[in-house]
Amino acid sequence: MSDKYLSDAEWKKFAKGRELKDASLLKALINFQKADKASPKEQLKLLDEIEDEGATLLKQHKADKDIAGRLADMGKAITVERKATTARADQAEEEEDDDAPTPALLSSKLIPLLRLVAKDKPMKALIAVTGKDAAVMLSPRAMSPSMRKVLASALGDPGGIKYLTGDCVFEERAHTFVLKTQPGGLAKKLKQAILDQTGLRLNVQVRGEGPNDSGE
Repeated sequence: MSDKYLSDAEWKKFAKGRELKDASLLKALINFQKADKASPKEQLKLLDEIEDEGATLLKQHKADKDIAGRLADMGKAITVERKATTARADQAEEEEDDDAPTPALLSSKLIPLLRLVAKDKPMKALIAVTGKDAAVMLSPRAMSPSMRKVLASALGDPGGIKYLTGDCVFEERAHTFVLKTQPGGLAKKLKQAILDQTGLRLNVQVRGEGPNDSGE
């Protein structure tokens, strides 16, 4: 929001000494300058307001080349800012979609994350384990407790589920789950879980958090 053409202070300097009915435009600029912490969608609405008020003011002063030029520059600044803000809004929506607790997190959305791990991009891991089965979920960010419901549902909502959190990294040509606790046979369960969830046959190992903890 540093563009001078979207600054209320800069507009006041320009408008000083001119007889302009610019109160609505000035208000829109002030609101935009105060919207640093607002959502991208709200910022886009404020940009629309500035554009609308600028268009109204331009109708009143079409013959004034200085005003028309200034408002044209403001329009260009709005276009640039809108493009950047729209990109932020799209990213926010994607993150919301990624965080939504849906079964796709265990299948179609898990596949690209496993591939990123293989490219040395670690992921957070959330694992649900029962006596003989497991289900796994990955995310670039820490996962909320609500994600456990998705894992439980995948296992048929049995009782006695144990949840494990840790990281998934790529070591020794294998997807390696780094965990505080390592139930016996977990690597085998995770390998089968990934196959069942995604259809991918991967080398999987499990190790503790210490640098000398060996993989299972």
